[in-house]
Amino acid sequence: MYKHVCFVLVVSLLAVTGNAEVRDPTMPGNLPAPTLLEAPRGELALTVSAIRTAGSSRHAIINGVTVIPGQQLDDDIRILKIMPRYVVVKYHGVNKKLYLVPTIKSQ
Repeated sequence: MYKHVCFVLVVSLLAVTGNAEVRDPTMPGNLPAPTLLEAPRGELALTVSAIRTAGSSRHAIINGVTVIPGQQLDDDIRILKIMPRYVVVKYHGVNKKLYLVPTIKSQ
């Protein structure tokens, strides 16, 4: 009888935790999860969540999409350069650096 009660409790706990939001364990705890939020000026916010450089091979994940240098991400977004800590994109005709870990500004 005791084994059956324990089994039901364990299955119940697994069912409850199965619906919990899963967070990337490699992300620092103080950073928000990457999202496709609109920037204040109505532009799409570009978020770099990962960068991988191995020899001449360079990949980054921007807004959940794996990209390489020279790739056209959108009509107005081209990946120019992928460096170990940032990605340079041409966005609406302007070069922008997207940092892997955003700077923290004191208020």
